[in-house]
Amino acid sequence: MNSPKPTSSESTTSMENPETTEAQETATNVCQGCSKVFTYEPIFIGKVDLARALATHCEECKDAEAAGEAQAARERSLIERRETVRKTLPPALLPKHLNPLGTDTGHPQFNLPMWKLVKQWRPGPQGNWISLIGPAGRCKTRCLALLAEKIIMQGNRLVWTSAMRLYTEATLNLRSRERNVQMSAREHLAECLNTPWLVIDDLGNNQWSQDFESQLFTILDHRKNNCLPIAYSSNAQPEEFYPCITSVNPAALIGRLIDRTTQFDFTPDPQIALPIQ
Repeated sequence: MNSPKPTSSESTTSMENPETTEAQETATNVCQGCSKVFTYEPIFIGKVDLARALATHCEECKDAEAAGEAQAARERSLIERRETVRKTLPPALLPKHLNPLGTDTGHPQFNLPMWKLVKQWRPGPQGNWISLIGPAGRCKTRCLALLAEKIIMQGNRLVWTSAMRLYTEATLNLRSRERNVQMSAREHLAECLNTPWLVIDDLGNNQWSQDFESQLFTILDHRKNNCLPIAYSSNAQPEEFYPCITSVNPAALIGRLIDRTTQFDFTPDPQIALPIQ
């Protein structure tokens, strides 16, 4: 008497993969990373287990590989951001770890109390603009540069400019007959208008003209209305700009500089700065 023939499903199970369970729910393979045997879910098309070629590593090795890739990505990002800092800031204002001749926060002439206050500042409901006010020699520009480095290293895009450059671009270069000079001026002013972060150094330590004031007001007004942060330094309080401004309505420009701006006034004492909302 002939023995019964196996059903098609039983035949398939026995021929497809000897390491596969009868229910075909799991199979085993040897990890190419640590040589341990691990289980995986097979995927059969006909008699071919497509998943076996893909199941090369156990979960522990895959996790370790993913962690290594993530760490490598973080290191690449760190290098890229440091390079962005180098390209964005003037060389003399780079921190010491990027330029041995740059800003040394441990130097006895560096205004460390000032920097400790500035680096604690955060944009918030009270406003997202910050100003450093005080006479020359109080390390305002160096603190702005350190703040800019911190912002860039957090992954933000930032444009560094100065009031004198804005004056030059708005008053002279926009009127240049050389097309490349004119286009460069337009690009810089557009960057100042729309960049996520803008730093303006030495505001007030510049010449004033209607062209400059018009461009500056456009930048300030656009950024204020769109909640785009600005950090700026100045040797004088914004109200002291009144005699210098040539436009008919200086109050509008000065009001933009003051409104919802956290101000650190270093005029009374170079080592003590009180934030004024």
